[in-house]
Amino acid sequence: MQASEGQVVWLGYTPERGQTISCDQLIVLTGEGAYQDRHADALSPRQILLTRLEENQQFGLQAGQLFENVCIAGLSEAQFKPGRVLKLGHQVELDLHFYCEPCHKLKRVLPNDITPKALIGRRGILATVRQGGTLRYQDTVSVSASNAVVLPDDTFERFIWTMERWPMDETFSYGLLARKMGVSRAYCRAMPGYFRRAMQQGKLNRCELLIKSAVGRRGKNWEKTG
Repeated sequence: MQASEGQVVWLGYTPERGQTISCDQLIVLTGEGAYQDRHADALSPRQILLTRLEENQQFGLQAGQLFENVCIAGLSEAQFKPGRVLKLGHQVELDLHFYCEPCHKLKRVLPNDITPKALIGRRGILATVRQGGTLRYQDTVSVSASNAVVLPDDTFERFIWTMERWPMDETFSYGLLARKMGVSRAYCRAMPGYFRRAMQQGKLNRCELLIKSAVGRRGKNWEKTG
């Protein structure tokens, strides 16, 4: 491993909520995510979660404790940030898009004197799979000359970003919006408030907002579809 390279020190996938399985090899599918992982989704920017071992250790955590798919050692903070494209092993390329938001579930793994908020911007980065293949333990990791699209870390700003790019002829639902934003379906409850806030702040065309929100009101449970 060269000085400018990192190394894969942990691999894992989550077949269902609350269950993370470590492995020596991880198949990642182009444009989808890790094979058999519950977060694999061609529509989502939240396909792969990567963490940096050096940051994990600052909080007394070991590789795998943040429910990541890939933990890397040896890259600097400047190399490991949204907008980078990482090449792992001989095949896989990942686009790093935005920092993963720390949630209350991290209380189960964090030391008692550290709160989840302390991990803002340090809980790992969410990525999509530019080029799939098989990842292996101890694969080298390098930074590609290409650039990835940087998505807003703030959920409301990512809502704006996603809505501005929504095709007008595409079916709309809160569930589908959540997938495209890379957030859990629990955020569907917040979507009406996001629409109101966006209109109040003039961040989206009012007619466009009304059209898109009206499309989904056709069914009683439309916000849960998609």
